[in-house]
Amino acid sequence: MKRDQRSRGRYLGGAVPFGFRLGEQGELVPEPGEQAAIRHACKLKARGASLRAIEAALRERGHSISHVAISNMLRRASNVAAGLLFALLVALSTAQPGQLHPALSGARADQAGVRSHPAT
Repeated sequence: MKRDQRSRGRYLGGAVPFGFRLGEQGELVPEPGEQAAIRHACKLKARGASLRAIEAALRERGHSISHVAISNMLRRASNVAAGLLFALLVALSTAQPGQLHPALSGARADQAGVRSHPAT
């Protein structure tokens, strides 16, 4: 049952994460205002702000979220970003000429520090 629901992109329960709402088909749908708040929180954290300072900044923008929830949110955002970066680096390291999107055609895996073959 859960496997079937998961394969159809349905959210399986628990509190809906900050930045999302539950869609009509039971899927997580990005909430634009909260997604902007997540980006702002990531920028503040990158500048060295504490979780409580980020909490205060988001409250000033009308978002009610605890510093504990902010920590979880930043961890999720970091994991997503790391996964996307990894996928991009793998694509760059394994792509043949002409396979990449034109926007990435100037990017090279070796410039990103990725080896397309094992070191000998």
